[in-house]
Amino acid sequence: MASFEDADSVSPELGLWLKESAHRQGFGREVVAALVEWGHATLGKGSFIYPVAVQNTASRRIAENLHGEIIRQTHGS
Repeated sequence: MASFEDADSVSPELGLWLKESAHRQGFGREVVAALVEWGHATLGKGSFIYPVAVQNTASRRIAENLHGEIIRQTHGS
């Protein structure tokens, strides 16, 4: 499942949830890259927010591979 939220904002938020059997096959990067491409081409967006947990190295790699940068860190309760 993927999400593209707050499409009217300057930087829409992207989300991705894959079942465990789909992990480590490149689907996550493919889906996030497609969302970014669609948002750029269709809505003219130049930046996106893709929240990831620091300990989720796979999600961090997706963001880093797509030239993402850390803009803020939060600490859960």
